[in-house]
Amino acid sequence: MKTKPSPATHHRAQLCSAHHKALFIPPGQLCPAPPQTARLEVRPLPDPLFVSMREAGRRLGVGLSTIWKLIQAGELPSTQILRRRLIPVAELEKFAARLQQGVCHD
Repeated sequence: MKTKPSPATHHRAQLCSAHHKALFIPPGQLCPAPPQTARLEVRPLPDPLFVSMREAGRRLGVGLSTIWKLIQAGELPSTQILRRRLIPVAELEKFAARLQQGVCHD
């Protein structure tokens, strides 16, 4: 006939909230501290120097065809890097300032 182990000698697994797993912790003892992990410093990304034509259109509230027309008319400077046509953010901001002053040509 099997006897049941006494509570003093039988330790059951308890869920350790610090380790998020079951550990065998004797009654009356606390869970050991979790191991220290390296913390990564999160830095914000710098603002881009160039944006795509689609992003330029989104920022100005116009479509891609309007952006193309502005580039072809010389109103909005752009540059090509490999196969991508990009617009300098500084030029986009200058263009927006000219729009607010009513200096742009239609």
